Amino acid sequence: MQFTLSENNLNALVNEVIKRFETCKILLLKGDLGSGKTTFVKKLLLSLGVSDKVTSPTFNIVSEYHLSNGTSIYHFDLYRIQSIDELYNLGFEDYMYLNNICVIEWPEIAEALLPDNVITIDIENKESERLYSLN
Repeated sequence: MQFTLSENNLNALVNEVIKRFETCKILLLKGDLGSGKTTFVKKLLLSLGVSDKVTSPTFNIVSEYHLSNGTSIYHFDLYRIQSIDELYNLGFEDYMYLNNICVIEWPEIAEALLPDNVITIDIENKESERLYSLN
């Protein structure tokens, strides 16, 4: 499913991802540096009811947010991860099976640790818009 959207018009995509969270809790965001991954995460978490300020967890690797229903959301940014051993040391694999929502930017290095059932969004910059491909 593809969405060509401006940064300010992500509601349809956000709603589709939230619907898919009913059966799958792991969202992978792929795209070049500056493609809008964190911007999408901010809109998604706001729509889910997160009231905390959402920022990219580039330096601390993971940020945790909480919904009013007790669900935790873990937002990962794996850009700085150099090896899969670092992910093992973080306990990354445990997060994947807690039945909470995990949103992962730069997930490529973690592919061996991911379950089979994930949601993937590929983001590509196209002049003044972005192309979001939802798989």
